[in-house]
Amino acid sequence: MTRYPKRGKGARWTVKELEAVPAEWAGDHLADGDGLTGEIRIQRGTMAVVWRYAYRMGDKVKRFYCGSWPERTLDEIRTARNKARADIKAGRNPSAVRDLEKAQVREAMAAESAAVTAAEEEATTDALSFQEMYESWLESGVKRADGNTEVKRIVVKDVLPLIGDTPVRSMRDKDIERVIRSIVGRGCNRLAEVTYQILGQMFHWAEKRQPWRKLLSEGNPVELVELGVLLADDYDPDNARERVLPPIEIVELQTRYRELEEQYLASVDKRKRKPPSKALQAVSWICLSTLCRIGELHLTEITQLDLREGTWFIPKANVKGRKSQKRDHVVFLSPFAVKHFETLVSLAGSSRWLLPSRDNDDAEVDQPMYKQAFTKQIKDRQAMFNGKPKARRASDNSLVLGKGQNGNWTPHDLRRTGSTIMESLGIDPNIIDRCQNHVIHTGKNRVRRHYQLYDYADEKQAAWAKLGEYLERLLSGAVAPAELQKRLTAKQLLTA
Repeated sequence: MTRYPKRGKGARWTVKELEAVPAEWAGDHLADGDGLTGEIRIQRGTMAVVWRYAYRMGDKVKRFYCGSWPERTLDEIRTARNKARADIKAGRNPSAVRDLEKAQVREAMAAESAAVTAAEEEATTDALSFQEMYESWLESGVKRADGNTEVKRIVVKDVLPLIGDTPVRSMRDKDIERVIRSIVGRGCNRLAEVTYQILGQMFHWAEKRQPWRKLLSEGNPVELVELGVLLADDYDPDNARERVLPPIEIVELQTRYRELEEQYLASVDKRKRKPPSKALQAVSWICLSTLCRIGELHLTEITQLDLREGTWFIPKANVKGRKSQKRDHVVFLSPFAVKHFETLVSLAGSSRWLLPSRDNDDAEVDQPMYKQAFTKQIKDRQAMFNGKPKARRASDNSLVLGKGQNGNWTPHDLRRTGSTIMESLGIDPNIIDRCQNHVIHTGKNRVRRHYQLYDYADEKQAAWAKLGEYLERLLSGAVAPAELQKRLTAKQLLTA
């Protein structure tokens, strides 16, 4: 049934009249004139009037939804009817126009939402810190043989406290300089070099990847840092140490180890500093007699040793150098070296590692010892060369050799000393290079480099054996006193 306002057909409904519509009119239609009609609906006890505008398109009668009262006002409903009527007059389908407008509104809202999201993401990206970049690089940008242990230690200790919270976008060369100066200020020039290299690798990786590439709009800050200017004036940036222990210092080292042990055992007060461990002593003699790098020794698994056959297999993953140039290395152990490897094996216990970590709180975690552990212990016992003593680290001069006249010594100096002794014994330098697992350059002849696979196993075994025999004679007192006083250097070689 169609119903009309009190004023009759052609009149418009008022709000008061709609509010007075009885519930029993549900389903009836209200005529508002000019083609606008409303259907009375009762839903959950609440009345609503759904208004539609009837129009003709072609030979069909269609109805355009104008809104529902009281959700929309009568003025809004009639305005919608008027707009539809205007669209029809212009030859447009009002329903299609409405759908288009709705789509445009949705697109506008989506665009606005996307803009807000982009702005939020931009703000989040802009706030990304150096620490977040470091963690991303650590996860997918660097993979070292030690499981990145050394990188983590350096960055966590010396870099993050200074620039960890600094936004990457605002990082400049002065921030990198601050880190390097802080390390140099402690007298650790070599560490400053290594840190500089780590930062260089990290930023080089970041320059090629988003979002870091976007944040580094000013370029790589590490490239603007002049490392040589920041290092100490008396430090050789090329780290070209020439320290070689003469025979008398090698004998002195053995004497020092024995004396420190005897003094400790004879001491009533066991709070006295302990002597160098059996492991440290064995490591010293192994570095000297095998020409190995200390890092290779720290990553050694016991299964890589065959002490019966006298061999030590070093997989290329544990070898220092560029990935493309690294190769597996077999060390043929002299009886001298085997003796000291046996000491380490016995000390390792049930661990898979030759040098297991002793600092783990979790007994079930089996991992190798921190690779700088022995280097630090040796350094701490040469305090006269270390500047200001480190807090909570014991220091003395118990391992200073030759009264310090030749400077401090390191595990790497033992590797250099061993190779120098080999040369003094008349061993071909080419064989010495192979014993040290140096890259053998063959120029630009790639074919030669690929097919020249003879490994000189017999020659290397003989060289290591000759070195071991010399060390046995030297440390047993079989070397003449006059020979002990001679200096082993790359320029002035000892004549065997």
